[in-house]
Amino acid sequence: MYSGFNSLILEPTAATGTEGKKMLHYDSHEKRLKESGWERAPTPQEAMGLIIAHLEGRLDQKLGKIAANMLERHGEFFCHAVQVSDGNLFFYENATGLFWNGECYKVYGNNSWHKSQVSFKVAGINHGWNDLEFISKISPEVIEYLYSRKYQELPQAIRESGRIYFPDDNLVWPIGRACKPDFGILLDCRVRGSRGVRLKNDER
Repeated sequence: MYSGFNSLILEPTAATGTEGKKMLHYDSHEKRLKESGWERAPTPQEAMGLIIAHLEGRLDQKLGKIAANMLERHGEFFCHAVQVSDGNLFFYENATGLFWNGECYKVYGNNSWHKSQVSFKVAGINHGWNDLEFISKISPEVIEYLYSRKYQELPQAIRESGRIYFPDDNLVWPIGRACKPDFGILLDCRVRGSRGVRLKNDER
């Protein structure tokens, strides 16, 4: 039972853009986090683990309000990026330095733009939205990685309505939650809301 979110201080509400813009590009999101004193965005495991605990009634009042705010808002960035190549899905963990050029994201810098990398075989999963039940038959490890649980162990609401959007090959994309009231995950986010986290022992 995932509980990594208990070691974090989470921003109570997600920030959006200015001048009427509801979403931010990843570089603007990163800039906002840095200027506001947050270390990074949540990982998918932290965010989805929190939402699962909320659905199961396992959170205290403070964390419950944060989880409810996540579900009420537009989708939000996670701190990872992805790339699909030759039937493999690469997750670049704690990604930084992704800049929107008006058409797609470009990575500036060397291998230090992410802290770690994991990959999964996803041959047979098409570009676009795919239901979790379908994904569980081809690459169940992707679901367990993103949602912090095996498909069969997810709450019924997520099993029934959860889905993952797979991007086209080769481009690197930041990832995040789909828009309300969805339990889906987008693997090619252009813009999202912005929520910061930092470790509880990081006193500021």
